[in-house]
Amino acid sequence: MRESGRSFKQATASIDGWHIRTLAEMPCEGLRCLSKLWQATEAAGEWPEWEQIAITYLIPKQSGEGTRPVTVCRSLFRWYGNLVAREAGLWAAKTAGHEINNRKGRETLDATYREQARAEARKRMDIISVEVGKDVKKAFDQVSRWILVQHGIGRNYPRRALWMSLMSYTWKRRMCLQGVLGWAIGSNIGIVAGSPFAVQELTLIMCKVVDYWKQTNPMGCISTHVDDVAISVRARSVEEVQDRVVQAVKSLDEVVEGKLQMKFSKGKTYIIQSQSNVVDGMVKAGLLEGTLCKKGEYIRRLGVDHNLEGEGAKEGEVSVARRLKGLGRGSRLRRFARGRRKGGNLYRAAALGSSMYGAEVSMWSMAELQKERRRAAGHT
Repeated sequence: MRESGRSFKQATASIDGWHIRTLAEMPCEGLRCLSKLWQATEAAGEWPEWEQIAITYLIPKQSGEGTRPVTVCRSLFRWYGNLVAREAGLWAAKTAGHEINNRKGRETLDATYREQARAEARKRMDIISVEVGKDVKKAFDQVSRWILVQHGIGRNYPRRALWMSLMSYTWKRRMCLQGVLGWAIGSNIGIVAGSPFAVQELTLIMCKVVDYWKQTNPMGCISTHVDDVAISVRARSVEEVQDRVVQAVKSLDEVVEGKLQMKFSKGKTYIIQSQSNVVDGMVKAGLLEGTLCKKGEYIRRLGVDHNLEGEGAKEGEVSVARRLKGLGRGSRLRRFARGRRKGGNLYRAAALGSSMYGAEVSMWSMAELQKERRRAAGHT
């Protein structure tokens, strides 16, 4: 309990004025009493009524376009949720495959480097490829709780974490806008963004998407990061790759919109083709929905274009703010690794990849890119 409480940052939001890091320093007797309260709560199946308070804040998005609703609960529940959510994290590490990039130990760049290795092979063997990226609309709000329970039981998701999260989703929530609280409202669908269990529960749903799509498209590749799904198919002829991309999109729509009852954002669908005039006619005819991007060997992850041919990216493809932020994190990590045993290798192989997300293509040397690409391509 003490270790979990100390893991919260100093700037962690606290709607009740009790900071979790401060609570974690209470004497051992106080921690034992609190643990007994939590055990009684689990046995009763109900959280104390005075603790059932949740406030939803509108947080500006990093891109600057719109806001993102994040719900904050009282400190004791967040502390308890952090402890129970560790069980869900261990489950995700053992169950979710390498296609799920939002689980612990995975990075968006892992999928980028794997695709970069495939792009080099396709270029040598004259293979045509098409990638389609889709964004699940309001993913957290669309998750059916009944479907979540079904897949949770079927995939041996930790029952305690599932039960406590479903219990918290029934609480009334208030919207806070510029310091003004709204009326208490409830919901019977969706999972709460900001909950300690939300990311792992979305991982549970995405496991169903990945498994179903891979069964119907054994020759394709799929990658997910939270609510972004990217699929790619390849073939030697234009006709064959056209048939495969139609089947791939159809399978993805079947599992997401049919079996999981969620919707895609039509305006955020993009299509990337390795050469021109592969699916242009299909898009014009309405057989494929999406926006055609520039042709060439590159992929798009979370709105960032990654050049798979190792060429320097042009200024503007990656925002200057993201580059500066990556440089700042990279310099701090380099200072931390200096002087430690194998610290330099650790920095280059692991830390630098995540810290330079969005700027790695234009700032790394070709030798470093090839080394990281081979490492990530063979990592499962």
